Amino acid sequence: MKSNNIIKLVFSLPIAFFIIQSQANTDPLSPAKTAIDQEHSACITNARGVYPSILSCIQDETEKHKKNITDQMNSSTEDPLIKRIKLSIDKSSELWETYINEKCAAYNDLGGQRAELLKANCILDEVVRREAFIKNIILEADI
Repeated sequence: MKSNNIIKLVFSLPIAFFIIQSQANTDPLSPAKTAIDQEHSACITNARGVYPSILSCIQDETEKHKKNITDQMNSSTEDPLIKRIKLSIDKSSELWETYINEKCAAYNDLGGQRAELLKANCILDEVVRREAFIKNIILEADI
């Protein structure tokens, strides 16, 4: 292994470790703790500290959870309460996107690849929380 690659690996491993730990050490009641699956954890581990690979893992996981949100919102129902809840959630989507972008953009000030990874991880965490919120409120309305 070239010394340049070793240096990249040494500086990238703490970031990968942080990302895995930040998802593993969330509050026990947090949806982020259970929703980040083993496939994602394996992807992060297999990335071996390589920035583009880690970022790809995070972005793929984010897209998976966004698709789950879309599927939940698009599932048909005849229940008027669930329809109203989905309409309310849909109306708030733009505000939610703005909130996440502003919140997670705070990492931009750190600069570099680390900032990009932390921002991507922040977005993933928020998408997972939104997915859990939507799932839970629909389940509550269905009781």
